[in-house]
Amino acid sequence: MATGFNPQQVTDNLLHGATVNEIDSWFSHLNENNIISDIETYTHNLQNWVNNNKPGATVGDVLGYRSIKQTTRTQLNTLAQTFPFQTFTPQFELSVLPDHWRYQANFQMFGLNFSISMPELAGKSLALSYAPATVYDARLIEYYGGLFNVPAYLVRMKPQLRVDTQVVAEGGGVTLGSRQIIRSNFFAPLADYWDSNDKVVTTGAVYAIAIDHQRMPVDYLKRQLDMLQEKISHRALSEDEMRLELIRITGIGYFMMVDTLSDVQAKIAHVVWTKDPSQAFMHHDLTVWSFGSIPIYVKLAGVGIDVKRNIVTPISTSGKNSDELAWMLNSGTLGSVAEHAIFEGLWKEPAVSTEKILQLANNSGARIYVIDSTNVNQIVPQLDTFPIVKQSIRDAASRGWRIIIPQRNLQFHDWYGAGWIEMDPATGSAGYLLAGYIVTAGGSSAKVQQGDPYSKAQTVHDNGELLVDSYLDLTSPGLDILLLGAPIWITGSYAGWGMVAAVGLGLTLGGALMVGLGLAVIATTASTIPNRP
Repeated sequence: MATGFNPQQVTDNLLHGATVNEIDSWFSHLNENNIISDIETYTHNLQNWVNNNKPGATVGDVLGYRSIKQTTRTQLNTLAQTFPFQTFTPQFELSVLPDHWRYQANFQMFGLNFSISMPELAGKSLALSYAPATVYDARLIEYYGGLFNVPAYLVRMKPQLRVDTQVVAEGGGVTLGSRQIIRSNFFAPLADYWDSNDKVVTTGAVYAIAIDHQRMPVDYLKRQLDMLQEKISHRALSEDEMRLELIRITGIGYFMMVDTLSDVQAKIAHVVWTKDPSQAFMHHDLTVWSFGSIPIYVKLAGVGIDVKRNIVTPISTSGKNSDELAWMLNSGTLGSVAEHAIFEGLWKEPAVSTEKILQLANNSGARIYVIDSTNVNQIVPQLDTFPIVKQSIRDAASRGWRIIIPQRNLQFHDWYGAGWIEMDPATGSAGYLLAGYIVTAGGSSAKVQQGDPYSKAQTVHDNGELLVDSYLDLTSPGLDILLLGAPIWITGSYAGWGMVAAVGLGLTLGGALMVGLGLAVIATTASTIPNRP
């Protein structure tokens, strides 16, 4: 192998100096420095091999690539005869596929309903943003000097769905800073039902909806960055358009990295894999100061990604289910590495994630438990975390899933809470979750909210209470990350290792995440304003 990768040596290096208690199902102090050193060695070996054996090679030359090849019907008929499958005579021919044979997408909000086929959407941008609901609202925002100065409860904003720069659908007016739900529906060719997910959005924030139709081309990100640079040089973008374009390109970069890394892992695991259209919400969110349930002011907050749909299917080339399971588990870990790489590379900001909480626990010596149906009743009472987290763990264990979680809540900069993984050991499907809140100078302004965080794509949002964003999919890991960089959120820098592996317990722990933060700050205003007509 070009890298000289030795699995047993990696395992030995990881466990050197570690504590692994298989009787009580916990571990701590896995040797991260050794793994970092191993990764650097393998990277150096691979670079040398490419330079010596394929000088000047592109990424596609090294990893392989796919391309569309034009052919004739005669050639197709000849090719069909070479396969060990039954052939049949076509019953009819079509110049255009009917809609029920195309992948369809539909988006719904209050007063908004828009449908489009995937071929229509290919190569175009999709975004959700907000505009003043009326001329009065626009004048009020101008009167106060902008969106971040106007009392939020006085202003109504309407959602606008855009394809490229064209507004294709508008919703009804709602209060600035309030929460809304956008429902995304996907319909596969000849399917019997729509596959749906819900995303809670903040009125006034901007969202780029990144769609990965099948695989994101390796060079697509570079082409998009070149186009952005050209727009910047011609001053062709407003400030809001610039923000939207940057988070859209971040979403493209995320999917490109995940697809590329998944291809690499597929070669190692001897699998081929297919992918349904995937969806991620890239957002530049708002922090909302509220008095009770009434929004008072909004400020620009963090940048983040919420991958609501990522359905993949691995198929072993040798028929081994273990290869497919290994690919699924490693794919989740690689997805986590991509999350941090894309944000730290493009935005130069830290991100709180499940893997970073696990890393923090490992470095601090906290016990990291591995829980299933056989020990859940013994271990859960020992966990120092929120009741909502304990209930989620019990529910997962009752389904036969395995849970990895530190013994106690941890603090990462200003964020305090729990990070844990729930995975199906039979399929490799997993949920990577966080539950917590921002700790303010005067103490916490958030409290735990009870509820079921594990309904598919359910999000519990309430200013001043715990916000849990969770996702469950039967065929692929759910991914959700929140980047914290604005003054009200997490600041500073943090360098982290991309994965934590509990090899002694037969597990690989990935760092993708489900994250949510709730913050409420009481604010008042004594401004004099014109009355709403």
